[in-house]
Amino acid sequence: MAGATSLFGAKIYICTTAQTANLNQSGYEALDWVLLTKATSKSQLGDSEEVLQEPLLSGAPARAKALITPSDPTITLVHDHEDAGEAALKAASLTDGSYAFKFDMTDAPSSSETNSIYYNRGLVPRLTQAEGGASSMDMRETTIGMQDFWLEVEPETIP
Repeated sequence: MAGATSLFGAKIYICTTAQTANLNQSGYEALDWVLLTKATSKSQLGDSEEVLQEPLLSGAPARAKALITPSDPTITLVHDHEDAGEAALKAASLTDGSYAFKFDMTDAPSSSETNSIYYNRGLVPRLTQAEGGASSMDMRETTIGMQDFWLEVEPETIP
């Protein structure tokens, strides 16, 4: 698939076992995952770098790169009491543990390659009821407090 892609078909997973240490790609791949089947959206993934600025007497600012932090994605899903993914998020929110997440995108360059995958682990706050109105579905959302820098696995050739 060449060119721009949409998020239609992307998948979000959670591991139901708390992870106490940083993981590498093989560590994440060895985990058991539960699909958030009712996920409707997610916010930005990746690491953000702060740029500091200090005005100089000459008028031009001095700038420097500073702190790099992982983004904390907000996950929104359709509320469903029977969804295993929502149940896993709720259970994780009742602990102080860090839980692993897997974001499987829909950007495979061709049918013989995989999608990009983003991995991270973080604290799961309680789910809140998302904004809505009379024509809205009952939605829940949470913003995951990521503990590590994002691990992005680029598309690979399918063996």
